[in-house]
Amino acid sequence: LDLLKPIYKETARNGHFGKKHFAWEKSKKLKIPEQLQEKLQIAKMSNGDVKRTSINGV
Repeated sequence: LDLLKPIYKETARNGHFGKKHFAWEKSKKLKIPEQLQEKLQIAKMSNGDVKRTSINGV
């Protein structure tokens, strides 16, 4: 595993959270394909989470 190499020094020192130079600390925008978005919307409506209005809009 070559654990004595200095590449592990930064992750071992005071933990690795909040260090911007690590790739896993950089957030990315989530890309959801259109087909999946449609399925998610249908599932959202079918489980009763969406409020439905009456015919009169009340």
